[in-house]
Amino acid sequence: MSKFLFAAAATTLAFASPALAASEPVTFVNDGISYTYSTKKVGDLTVIEGTSAPGGRIYLEVRGTRVKGVINSTRVAFDVPARKDRNGQLAAR
Repeated sequence: MSKFLFAAAATTLAFASPALAASEPVTFVNDGISYTYSTKKVGDLTVIEGTSAPGGRIYLEVRGTRVKGVINSTRVAFDVPARKDRNGQLAAR
């Protein structure tokens, strides 16, 4: 479950700053696992790469509203989670 939560959080963060060509590394802890990742734009693709401690690798490709990639040797594919604005309303993607 924490794998999916990380992917959803990372994807949301990637879309929160679309103007950046490449981001500084971001680190956070979820369920006792430390994650570090960065994002970069490659054309219309956003690539999220990083690690999870201990010893995991993260590679996600975000194109449009679809995410595909690998987290800790597990293939994942899902739609970008809907975001809510400050008032709790669903925001347009």
